[in-house]
Amino acid sequence: MAVNPSIPDPQRPVARRWPGLAPRLLLALLPVALLCVGEWIARTVQPKASDDPHLNLWRPRSIFSKVDVNGQEWYQVTHPDAYRSSRVRFPVVKPPGTFRMFCVGESASAGWPHPPGESWSNHLETSLRTAFPARPIEVLNVGAHAYASYRIRLIFDDIIEFEPDLIALWVGNNEFLERRSYGAITGRDSALAEFARSSRLVLLLNGLISRWLDPEATLSGAARESSEFEQWTKIRRMALDLRADPVQFDRVKDHYSWTLRSMVEEAERRGIPVFLFTVPVNLRDWRPIVSHHSLSDDALARFVDSFDAARAKMLRGDAVGAIVDLDAAVALDPGHAETWYVRGRAYEALGREDEARAEYGRARDLDFNPFRALGEMNEGLRLLAQRHRNTTLLDLEREFDLASPRGSPGFELFLDYVHPSREGNLLVAATVFDAIVAANLLGPRPSTSPLANPAPTAGDGAVYEDARDAVMQGQLLRLCCMMHQYESAIEKAKLVIALDESGLPPQARDARLARAVVTTFPDWLDVERRRLLGEEMRKDERRDAQASMDDLYQAHFANWELAR
Repeated sequence: MAVNPSIPDPQRPVARRWPGLAPRLLLALLPVALLCVGEWIARTVQPKASDDPHLNLWRPRSIFSKVDVNGQEWYQVTHPDAYRSSRVRFPVVKPPGTFRMFCVGESASAGWPHPPGESWSNHLETSLRTAFPARPIEVLNVGAHAYASYRIRLIFDDIIEFEPDLIALWVGNNEFLERRSYGAITGRDSALAEFARSSRLVLLLNGLISRWLDPEATLSGAARESSEFEQWTKIRRMALDLRADPVQFDRVKDHYSWTLRSMVEEAERRGIPVFLFTVPVNLRDWRPIVSHHSLSDDALARFVDSFDAARAKMLRGDAVGAIVDLDAAVALDPGHAETWYVRGRAYEALGREDEARAEYGRARDLDFNPFRALGEMNEGLRLLAQRHRNTTLLDLEREFDLASPRGSPGFELFLDYVHPSREGNLLVAATVFDAIVAANLLGPRPSTSPLANPAPTAGDGAVYEDARDAVMQGQLLRLCCMMHQYESAIEKAKLVIALDESGLPPQARDARLARAVVTTFPDWLDVERRRLLGEEMRKDERRDAQASMDDLYQAHFANWELAR
């Protein structure tokens, strides 16, 4: 009898498929379960891993630690890279009615190399408390030494949790400070890339693998040495690698834009106001550190002839003739930073201040050892502020231009290339004070700004003076030497010697360096001046002057031979 296969045979047991399917299902889910466990472990080990899509940054520990103050928990800045000497601390539990403002940035924002009482944020806090005596006010400067924007964002990620009422962002001078290499960033907005950024496990494994394959590929907070690290990068000219490669140069700027945007957007998401500062720099009195040549052979020789002819005419007071020769030099090599700087000097000599400022700006942007925020970075900050309702642009670059007697800021507002003088810090404090009042963040406007008559801050009750701070002037002298600002170094050296002889002695090593500078640098500059003017020199005079310069650097700066 034929059996119809579609009719079940009552004598034949029915096959049970479910028990065989369950193990396979569990086996398929096992990787997912392991990923979940791994993610949980990663979030426990590294609760705040960096989600930066541009750079594999191994997150250092927080700059804050909890301390006990009279039985109450406070946060205090304790990380070695931060300005611990400022003793920034605040209650873990924010007191009712307190206006809490965080100032987030680099050394220029932190107030270096001034003492803590001379930072712009300290002047601001004092003035706000005077103007609004009924309101508890905290202006907390959490600046860190030698931090680029991607490290500043790690500090931002902490302070955003501490109930800020206002965040001030002043960032942009350190983007080329650390050696690193950017790979291709194609597909960084894909769903897979988004998953990779959000997964603590992926970030942790990526960091561990990178550190194993190439310890220098991952930036670690523990490997830095604060101000010594920054000084070494300047001597070693580490920024050249990033600035010289057009691809890496663009990646640095992309990374900066992304980082600032991510901070502003996170603050906007939480409803926190942001003051976004453009970054002022010393344009007029700080020469480019490295001027790159794209020429060789005959073309380079013709460029040098034009450039030297222009410099000779400037020495003779012929600014018009110098511009003619500089035009010829620019036509041959438009990327040479020093050419634009000398053009700025020529236009300034002719009283054409707007043109001079434009030329100084080009010189800054073409510097192949860039430790000043680029002009296009400031333009990006202006656009960013326009796109976010929580963000107010404080155009410090413009404020410094307007406050400068010749339209381009120099040593009247800066101590060096980016760090404001006392007058510069007071200008920043006044600008922020006015913005806080205009935004009505603290109540009705006071009748006058207390910043009009700043209180004495020197230890003897007198008003603090930059020129009488012997420790700071010694630091600035070394900085001018390291960054090849010879004329400025001579002026600083004279000031250090005068302080040493007046009973306000600097450190002994700085006094020794100052005396070496005033006997060595002028000879070198004089030899160069006479060479340009075609004056007679004895045989080997230039070689001897160069040898004296080398001896000075080798005697006063460790590892100088590696940086030549």
